[in-house]
Amino acid sequence: FRNVTGVQTCALPISRLVAQRHGLSERALQRLFAGTGKSCAQMLLEARLLAAHALLGRRPTGTIADVAFACGFDSLSSFYRNFRARFGHAPGDLLGSDAPQAR
Repeated sequence: FRNVTGVQTCALPISRLVAQRHGLSERALQRLFAGTGKSCAQMLLEARLLAAHALLGRRPTGTIADVAFACGFDSLSSFYRNFRARFGHAPGDLLGSDAPQAR
């Protein structure tokens, strides 16, 4: 996971990067995820969001942007949009006293 996120800004689609990293064709990777109802990119996004939620829940010393970039997001606006859509609250809400829990 961490190795793949380090190259996310590459022009290749993330599924191609994951497939190459694991010695698979893109089609083979798609077949692996077919039973989940989610694509590789969707599963990776979910993993990144859960990691960001966990990091923010620990009250990091860095900024929200630091957490977003550490979790593989290359766009802060994309991070905020996806975080709110997934958890129903903004990333900064976790830094308050009544922090919501991930579901």
